[in-house]
Amino acid sequence: MGFVLFDMLSNCYRDVTHFKLLNKCNKKVFATIIVLSTLILCLGMHNMVYDNISHPGEVTKTDFSEHIRHWNVSYWKPKQTKRILMWTPFFSTNTSKAAEGFNKGFKLCNKKCIATDVKDEISVSDAVIFHASDIWKHRGIVTNILDQGIEFPAVHKPEQVWVFYSMEPVTKMYGTIKPNTFNWTMYLRRESTILTSYSAYRKKLPEEMAKPSTLTEEIPNYFKTKTKFAATVVSNCYPPFQRYRVIEELQKHVDLNYYGRCSGKSPLPAEFIKNDVREELLKDFKFYIALENSICRDYISEKFWNALDRRQIPVIAAPKYNLELLPEHSYLNLFDFENVKDLAEKMEEIGNNETLYNSFFDWTSTWSRRTGSSECALCEELHKNKTAQVYDIDAWLNDDLCQKPTVLGIANNFVSSVLHDFGL
Repeated sequence: MGFVLFDMLSNCYRDVTHFKLLNKCNKKVFATIIVLSTLILCLGMHNMVYDNISHPGEVTKTDFSEHIRHWNVSYWKPKQTKRILMWTPFFSTNTSKAAEGFNKGFKLCNKKCIATDVKDEISVSDAVIFHASDIWKHRGIVTNILDQGIEFPAVHKPEQVWVFYSMEPVTKMYGTIKPNTFNWTMYLRRESTILTSYSAYRKKLPEEMAKPSTLTEEIPNYFKTKTKFAATVVSNCYPPFQRYRVIEELQKHVDLNYYGRCSGKSPLPAEFIKNDVREELLKDFKFYIALENSICRDYISEKFWNALDRRQIPVIAAPKYNLELLPEHSYLNLFDFENVKDLAEKMEEIGNNETLYNSFFDWTSTWSRRTGSSECALCEELHKNKTAQVYDIDAWLNDDLCQKPTVLGIANNFVSSVLHDFGL
């Protein structure tokens, strides 16, 4: 019950501080937040408050096979059409909608697959997909404490592939996962069985680069299409990576339009969630602050790729390992600068120089739109005769620059944000 209260307090505090809606939140509850924050700080739990905007270090490891157990045997059975069962919802999307989405993707595949959400078909399904955020009964800090998982299928046949699916970093996964549960991963990291990247672009092949149309292609003058300087949209107010500190410091030096639940302004209109409305609002800015909520291996979300779509320069915070996935000279990286002020000065220099600004879009001649889909990649893999394997999924997930959240970590993120809002 206490942890449910903690979640309620954090939501209440967000409403009070960011939207000034004291009438919606009992003042006694707000006072409790202050007392709770002070107690946690005074107890000094896990060095609760720290300035977490430093470089997380570099990735040197590239082999993660130690977390996967392999057998030199195959239980694969050839079928004209492979059947995939959606066992969990996908956030607010129910299982039938999830299956519908996969079936839409399967229509474009070379191999035949069909998705279903009818659990009675478990015995005839070739694969079962579990969405990571929905394999626990609760969310957030409650999951960390109660750690109650949903009911899994009673039998896991050797010829049936259980797939762990997520596009969220490990910092958004709260409960434990028993080893030897999942055979494959559909995840955002490069070594996953099926990559589910946010990436919208890929580097052109040499033969594509040799085409006359590529060699003579002229890059538009994007500088002339931008009338505003910088913007960002943030809705996660208590992230592990304290991007709110970077944003606040940037606002001291550049004209930065701050939108979203954490901005201290009124909430954006509901229609903002629609892509066309959001893109219309953001398209005129030269820069987009695309700082992630967590710094994890290969986690580069739609924030970055949507900025490229709008032909803006994204400002990111990423280790070199992640930069390998991005078009060269298309971004500014916070970790390339001594401090935020130096970053701001570079933004000003670029934003006031037409030639320099446009040079950040040279990548458009060497990169092209990515084709294919993770649905088709899954379908292709199911039609291959592959040997058996199983993950120690928790160990695999935590072998990263970031780790699963703990109660102390969640409390740290909340208290740090609260103290920051009070100028501490």
